[in-house]
Amino acid sequence: MIGYRTKRSMASRESWVFANKYSSNLLFKYSIITAIIQIVLFVFFGGKVAILSAASLWIILLLTTLLQTEIKLKKNQRLQI
Repeated sequence: MIGYRTKRSMASRESWVFANKYSSNLLFKYSIITAIIQIVLFVFFGGKVAILSAASLWIILLLTTLLQTEIKLKKNQRLQI
């Protein structure tokens, strides 16, 4: 019940494992980037700007993760056929 769950990722066990591994790696990298940006913004602009900017960036990167994972899944499924 937990993990990356879309119609494409749930098509097979291999797709589900691939999607979860790929998306979690992307989210980890994006989390590090967001944390660094948030620290820099906190130092120069204060807490409110840092939190709002990081939250906005996180939402954008989360949507980017979904798109990238779905594109990669589509390519991966074509290679399996």
